[in-house]
Amino acid sequence: MTDVCLLKRNPKAVAEIQNYLREPSKAAIEVLEVGGARVSMPDLFNLHEKVLNEIRTSGAASEEEKKVAGDELLAREIHIGLSEVRRLAPWILNDGKFWSWLALFEFRDYALIRWCDGDEWLKDSSIPQPKDSKLDRFIMRPESVHSQSRHVIRRLYIYAECSFGFDGTYKHIPLMLQDLDVPGSVFERRLGLSPTLALMLIRSALKLTASPKTSSKKAVSARQKRRKFMREVNLLLSTVALETLDEREINSYLDQILVNI
Repeated sequence: MTDVCLLKRNPKAVAEIQNYLREPSKAAIEVLEVGGARVSMPDLFNLHEKVLNEIRTSGAASEEEKKVAGDELLAREIHIGLSEVRRLAPWILNDGKFWSWLALFEFRDYALIRWCDGDEWLKDSSIPQPKDSKLDRFIMRPESVHSQSRHVIRRLYIYAECSFGFDGTYKHIPLMLQDLDVPGSVFERRLGLSPTLALMLIRSALKLTASPKTSSKKAVSARQKRRKFMREVNLLLSTVALETLDEREINSYLDQILVNI
Protein backbone atom coordinates (compact mmCIF):
# COMPACT_ATOMS: atom_id res chain seq x y z
CA MET A 1 0.00 0.00 0.00
CA THR A 2 1.02 3.62 -0.53
CA ASP A 3 0.24 6.50 1.80
CA VAL A 4 -1.81 9.22 0.15
CA CYS A 5 0.30 12.37 0.12
CA LEU A 6 0.01 16.02 -0.86
CA LEU A 7 2.50 18.66 -1.83
CA LYS A 8 2.68 21.32 0.84
CA ARG A 9 2.80 23.88 -1.94
CA ASN A 10 1.32 23.46 -5.42
CA PRO A 11 3.62 24.77 -8.18
CA LYS A 12 2.34 27.94 -9.81
CA ALA A 13 4.75 28.36 -12.72
CA VAL A 14 6.44 26.20 -15.32
CA ALA A 15 9.84 26.93 -13.78
CA GLU A 16 8.67 25.36 -10.51
CA ILE A 17 7.41 22.29 -12.35
CA GLN A 18 10.81 21.91 -14.00
CA ASN A 19 12.55 22.20 -10.62
CA TYR A 20 10.33 19.50 -9.11
CA LEU A 21 11.00 17.21 -12.07
CA ARG A 22 14.77 17.79 -11.92
CA GLU A 23 15.14 17.55 -8.16
CA PRO A 24 12.07 15.89 -6.64
CA SER A 25 13.76 15.60 -3.24
CA LYS A 26 13.44 19.36 -2.77
CA ALA A 27 9.64 19.26 -2.70
CA ALA A 28 7.90 19.25 0.67
CA ILE A 29 5.33 16.46 0.94
CA GLU A 30 2.90 15.62 3.73
CA VAL A 31 1.02 12.38 4.43
CA LEU A 32 -2.77 12.58 4.50
CA GLU A 33 -4.36 11.53 7.77
CA VAL A 34 -8.08 11.40 8.58
CA GLY A 35 -9.24 10.78 12.13
CA GLY A 36 -5.72 9.93 13.20
CA ALA A 37 -5.31 7.21 10.55
CA ARG A 38 -3.36 7.38 7.33
CA VAL A 39 -5.31 7.11 4.10
CA SER A 40 -3.73 4.73 1.61
CA MET A 41 -3.96 3.44 -1.95
CA PRO A 42 -2.79 0.22 -3.60
CA ASP A 43 0.93 0.01 -4.42
CA LEU A 44 1.46 2.91 -6.83
CA PHE A 45 5.01 1.83 -7.67
CA ASN A 46 3.78 -1.46 -9.12
CA LEU A 47 0.89 0.30 -10.88
CA HIS A 48 3.33 2.78 -12.42
CA GLU A 49 5.54 -0.05 -13.66
CA LYS A 50 2.47 -1.83 -15.06
CA VAL A 51 1.45 1.28 -17.01
CA LEU A 52 4.98 1.85 -18.35
CA ASN A 53 5.13 -1.80 -19.43
CA GLU A 54 1.79 -1.40 -21.22
CA ILE A 55 3.19 1.57 -23.15
CA ARG A 56 6.40 -0.28 -24.05
CA THR A 57 4.91 -3.64 -25.01
CA SER A 58 1.46 -2.79 -26.35
CA GLY A 59 0.78 -4.34 -29.74
CA ALA A 60 -0.53 -1.00 -30.99
CA ALA A 61 0.83 0.16 -34.34
CA SER A 62 1.97 3.66 -33.41
CA GLU A 63 3.67 5.31 -30.44
CA GLU A 64 0.57 7.42 -29.87
CA GLU A 65 -1.63 4.31 -29.71
CA LYS A 66 0.77 2.75 -27.20
CA LYS A 67 0.47 5.83 -25.00
CA VAL A 68 -3.32 5.66 -25.24
CA ALA A 69 -3.16 2.01 -24.14
CA GLY A 70 -1.29 3.20 -21.05
CA ASP A 71 -3.94 5.88 -20.53
CA GLU A 72 -6.72 3.31 -20.56
CA LEU A 73 -5.01 1.07 -18.05
CA LEU A 74 -4.15 3.93 -15.70
CA ALA A 75 -7.63 5.47 -15.89
CA ARG A 76 -9.24 2.21 -14.78
CA GLU A 77 -6.70 1.34 -12.09
CA ILE A 78 -6.43 4.82 -10.58
CA HIS A 79 -10.22 4.99 -10.21
CA ILE A 80 -10.29 1.59 -8.52
CA GLY A 81 -7.30 2.55 -6.38
CA LEU A 82 -8.96 5.72 -5.12
CA SER A 83 -11.94 3.88 -3.62
CA GLU A 84 -10.65 4.35 -0.07
CA VAL A 85 -10.04 8.04 -0.71
CA ARG A 86 -13.60 8.46 -2.00
CA ARG A 87 -14.88 6.74 1.16
CA LEU A 88 -12.72 8.43 3.79
CA ALA A 89 -11.71 11.78 2.31
CA PRO A 90 -13.63 12.63 -0.89
CA TRP A 91 -12.61 16.28 -0.58
CA ILE A 92 -9.05 15.29 -1.48
CA LEU A 93 -10.23 14.64 -5.06
CA ASN A 94 -10.56 18.39 -5.52
CA ASP A 95 -7.19 19.24 -3.97
CA GLY A 96 -4.67 20.33 -6.57
CA LYS A 97 -1.74 19.39 -4.31
CA PHE A 98 -2.87 15.75 -4.38
CA TRP A 99 -3.06 15.49 -8.19
CA SER A 100 0.21 17.39 -8.62
CA TRP A 101 1.87 14.91 -6.26
CA LEU A 102 0.64 12.00 -8.38
CA ALA A 103 1.82 13.57 -11.65
CA LEU A 104 5.17 14.94 -10.47
CA PHE A 105 6.22 12.04 -8.27
CA GLU A 106 4.26 8.79 -8.27
CA PHE A 107 3.62 8.77 -12.04
CA ARG A 108 6.50 11.01 -13.09
CA ASP A 109 7.96 8.73 -15.79
CA TYR A 110 4.54 8.00 -17.29
CA ALA A 111 3.69 11.70 -17.40
CA LEU A 112 7.02 12.57 -19.03
CA ILE A 113 6.70 9.82 -21.65
CA ARG A 114 3.04 10.65 -22.32
CA TRP A 115 3.41 14.39 -22.80
CA CYS A 116 7.12 15.25 -23.05
CA ASP A 117 8.59 12.36 -25.09
CA GLY A 118 10.63 11.27 -22.08
CA ASP A 119 13.06 13.01 -19.76
CA GLU A 120 16.15 13.54 -21.91
CA TRP A 121 15.49 17.28 -22.04
CA LEU A 122 15.91 17.37 -18.25
CA LYS A 123 19.43 15.94 -18.56
CA ASP A 124 20.64 17.65 -21.73
CA SER A 125 20.15 21.41 -22.08
CA SER A 126 20.72 21.19 -25.85
CA ILE A 127 17.41 19.34 -26.24
CA PRO A 128 14.46 21.74 -26.53
CA GLN A 129 12.16 21.58 -23.53
CA PRO A 130 8.47 20.74 -24.00
CA LYS A 131 5.97 23.52 -24.58
CA ASP A 132 4.71 25.25 -21.46
CA SER A 133 1.21 23.95 -22.20
CA LYS A 134 2.45 20.37 -21.84
CA LEU A 135 4.30 21.02 -18.60
CA ASP A 136 1.25 22.82 -17.26
CA ARG A 137 -0.59 19.48 -17.40
CA PHE A 138 1.48 18.31 -14.42
CA ILE A 139 -0.29 20.61 -11.96
CA MET A 140 -3.99 20.79 -11.16
CA ARG A 141 -5.61 24.07 -10.25
CA PRO A 142 -8.91 23.27 -8.50
CA GLU A 143 -10.37 26.66 -9.44
CA SER A 144 -9.84 25.96 -13.16
CA VAL A 145 -12.14 23.59 -15.07
CA HIS A 146 -9.66 23.70 -17.95
CA SER A 147 -6.82 22.60 -15.66
CA GLN A 148 -8.83 19.71 -14.25
CA SER A 149 -9.90 18.40 -17.66
CA ARG A 150 -6.34 18.60 -19.05
CA HIS A 151 -4.32 17.37 -16.08
CA VAL A 152 -2.16 14.37 -16.89
CA ILE A 153 -3.78 12.15 -14.19
CA ARG A 154 -6.96 13.94 -13.14
CA ARG A 155 -8.39 13.79 -16.69
CA LEU A 156 -8.09 9.99 -16.67
CA TYR A 157 -9.86 9.76 -13.33
CA ILE A 158 -12.67 11.92 -14.73
CA TYR A 159 -13.06 9.63 -17.76
CA ALA A 160 -13.19 6.54 -15.54
CA GLU A 161 -15.66 8.20 -13.15
CA CYS A 162 -17.91 9.09 -16.08
CA SER A 163 -17.81 5.57 -17.53
CA PHE A 164 -18.41 3.95 -14.15
CA GLY A 165 -21.18 6.41 -13.32
CA PHE A 166 -22.93 5.54 -16.59
CA ASP A 167 -23.28 1.78 -16.14
CA GLY A 168 -20.84 0.57 -13.49
CA THR A 169 -18.16 -0.48 -15.99
CA TYR A 170 -14.99 0.97 -17.50
CA LYS A 171 -15.76 -0.13 -21.05
CA HIS A 172 -16.45 3.42 -22.25
CA ILE A 173 -12.96 4.76 -21.47
CA PRO A 174 -11.55 3.82 -24.95
CA LEU A 175 -14.30 5.92 -26.55
CA MET A 176 -13.15 8.97 -24.59
CA LEU A 177 -9.53 8.38 -25.57
CA GLN A 178 -10.15 8.38 -29.34
CA ASP A 179 -9.71 12.15 -29.63
CA LEU A 180 -8.70 13.90 -26.40
CA ASP A 181 -9.97 17.20 -27.74
CA VAL A 182 -13.55 15.90 -27.51
CA PRO A 183 -13.73 14.85 -23.82
CA GLY A 184 -11.69 17.96 -23.01
CA SER A 185 -14.42 20.07 -24.57
CA VAL A 186 -17.16 18.12 -22.78
CA PHE A 187 -15.67 18.27 -19.29
CA GLU A 188 -14.54 21.88 -19.62
CA ARG A 189 -18.21 22.74 -20.10
CA ARG A 190 -19.07 20.91 -16.86
CA LEU A 191 -21.17 18.49 -18.88
CA GLY A 192 -19.48 15.51 -17.26
CA LEU A 193 -21.79 16.01 -14.28
CA SER A 194 -24.21 13.85 -16.27
CA PRO A 195 -22.40 10.67 -17.41
CA THR A 196 -25.20 9.91 -19.88
CA LEU A 197 -24.99 13.34 -21.51
CA ALA A 198 -21.17 13.28 -21.55
CA LEU A 199 -21.01 9.94 -23.36
CA MET A 200 -23.74 10.93 -25.82
CA LEU A 201 -21.86 14.12 -26.69
CA ILE A 202 -18.61 12.23 -27.19
CA ARG A 203 -20.27 9.58 -29.37
CA SER A 204 -21.93 12.28 -31.49
CA ALA A 205 -18.75 14.30 -31.91
CA LEU A 206 -16.79 11.23 -32.99
CA LYS A 207 -19.25 10.65 -35.84
CA LEU A 208 -17.73 13.68 -37.55
CA THR A 209 -14.85 12.72 -39.82
CA ALA A 210 -12.52 14.67 -42.10
CA SER A 211 -13.70 15.95 -45.48
CA PRO A 212 -11.12 15.79 -48.29
CA LYS A 213 -10.35 18.77 -50.49
CA THR A 214 -12.41 19.04 -53.66
CA SER A 215 -12.37 21.39 -56.64
CA SER A 216 -14.90 23.63 -54.90
CA LYS A 217 -14.22 23.12 -51.19
CA LYS A 218 -11.25 23.18 -48.84
CA ALA A 219 -10.34 20.15 -46.78
CA VAL A 220 -11.86 20.15 -43.31
CA SER A 221 -10.30 18.08 -40.53
CA ALA A 222 -12.32 16.00 -38.09
CA ARG A 223 -11.03 18.18 -35.25
CA GLN A 224 -12.32 21.34 -36.91
CA LYS A 225 -15.76 19.79 -37.30
CA ARG A 226 -15.78 18.48 -33.75
CA ARG A 227 -14.86 21.86 -32.32
CA LYS A 228 -17.63 23.48 -34.35
CA PHE A 229 -20.01 20.84 -32.98
CA MET A 230 -19.05 21.72 -29.41
CA ARG A 231 -19.52 25.42 -30.11
CA GLU A 232 -23.01 24.66 -31.38
CA VAL A 233 -23.70 22.58 -28.27
CA ASN A 234 -22.52 25.52 -26.17
CA LEU A 235 -25.08 27.76 -27.85
CA LEU A 236 -27.78 25.14 -27.30
CA LEU A 237 -26.96 25.00 -23.59
CA SER A 238 -27.82 28.67 -23.23
CA THR A 239 -31.47 27.79 -23.78
CA VAL A 240 -31.83 24.03 -23.18
CA ALA A 241 -30.87 22.04 -20.04
CA LEU A 242 -29.81 18.91 -21.90
CA GLU A 243 -29.00 16.93 -18.76
CA THR A 244 -32.69 17.02 -17.77
CA LEU A 245 -33.86 15.36 -21.01
CA ASP A 246 -34.13 11.66 -21.82
CA GLU A 247 -31.78 10.00 -24.31
CA ARG A 248 -34.24 10.22 -27.21
CA GLU A 249 -34.67 13.97 -26.76
CA ILE A 250 -30.93 14.57 -26.38
CA ASN A 251 -30.23 12.55 -29.54
CA SER A 252 -32.77 14.58 -31.44
CA TYR A 253 -31.00 17.82 -30.58
CA LEU A 254 -27.51 16.44 -31.26
CA ASP A 255 -28.48 14.83 -34.55
CA GLN A 256 -29.84 18.14 -35.77
CA ILE A 257 -26.54 19.83 -34.96
CA LEU A 258 -24.63 17.08 -36.77
CA VAL A 259 -26.75 17.51 -39.89
CA ASN A 260 -25.80 21.18 -40.10
CA ILE A 261 -22.03 20.68 -39.81
